[in-house]
Order: sequence, then structure tokens, then C-alpha cells
Amino acid sequence: MQNRKLNFTVRKITPLHTGFLKINRYDVEVERRDGGTLTLSREVMERGHAVAVLGYDPSRDEVVLVNEFRPGLLPT
Repeated sequence: MQNRKLNFTVRKITPLHTGFLKINRYDVEVERRDGGTLTLSREVMERGHAVAVLGYDPSRDEVVLVNEFRPGLLPT
């Protein structure tokens, strides 16, 4: 298993809503595992606190690990 972070560049942040919830659209360029880049546009609800989930299969005694770009983890 390859253990490295995917490189990304934030191209643009567009505020969509500012109120009780703050919502922004992120236009990002993300490195692809097979080479090259992919341009994505994602809406993110900005929150101060977060929750993490760890997927576990007790019958196989395995944990699910994913290495993908998650726009909600961008530093603001």
C-alpha cells in the first residue's frame, strides 16, 4: 500500500451562503493516482467541529482505509 498524500491546488473559493451555516464552493485541482490531474467543484458546509468514522468489518477483522481528496478537510 502506498502511503502518501495526494497533492491539490485550490483554484477558487466562492461563498454561496453566510448565515447560521457557512457554505462555500471549492474549485480544486487534484492529483490522480494514475497520473495527471482532475478538476473538481465541491460545496462544503464549514463547521468548527467534526466527527470521524472508522469503517470496521468484524467478520473479516479488517478496517477500511481510504486515501482520497476530501474538500471538507481544507484549512480555512
